[in-house]
Amino acid sequence: VAEPMPVVVCIHGGAYVVNRRIWFEPFARYLASKGMAAVSIDYRKIPAVTIRECINDSKAAVRWVRANASEYGIDPNRIGALGASAGAHAVALLATTANVPELEGDGGNAGVSSGIQAVVGFATPAIKLDDDTQSAKRHGLSQEEARLLSPYENVSANSAPLFLIHGLEDEAVEPQNSQYLYDRYMDFGVQVELEWVPNEGHGFYEGTDMAIKRAADFFLQQL
Repeated sequence: VAEPMPVVVCIHGGAYVVNRRIWFEPFARYLASKGMAAVSIDYRKIPAVTIRECINDSKAAVRWVRANASEYGIDPNRIGALGASAGAHAVALLATTANVPELEGDGGNAGVSSGIQAVVGFATPAIKLDDDTQSAKRHGLSQEEARLLSPYENVSANSAPLFLIHGLEDEAVEPQNSQYLYDRYMDFGVQVELEWVPNEGHGFYEGTDMAIKRAADFFLQQL
């Protein structure tokens, strides 16, 4: 019997408004070529739902993978997550808010853990509240809701190992976001890595294997 494989849940970006899971299928295929299982997911979009419900869907996907692990030859104790932009926000919350009741939603497999063991974020929004009140206002979030949905504010000693990759010329998600998250992780003594991509903007991870290669190396090391 083959040994159960690690798995990576891939979550696409698009400001929680656009795009489909097909966008991240090439990344999923690349991870599969390196001996991991990979799952590319969809989630509901705003304005039909709130950002919290988008996170609920991401958590539900992790629970589904863990609950169905044996059927697919997956190790339920070796689950990673990869995301870009809005998807990176989602996976950063997966890393920092495992099993937080307010974020679990009702997407099935209640009682199964949404915890993961490693995360890679491309162009990750940190949502540090005292520095980024604009994004909260733009999405009509109360201070309490913004805190719940902030990767930065939720970092703890129990957060999953994190690898951040960010283009230095990113104008959509300022590079400082990744610096904030890196520093916050360091404050708690949790494993974190940060790699800058010179002369690249928000979409540095598209159309090249550089980003996914670095991500795959991290997952192979952690999982």
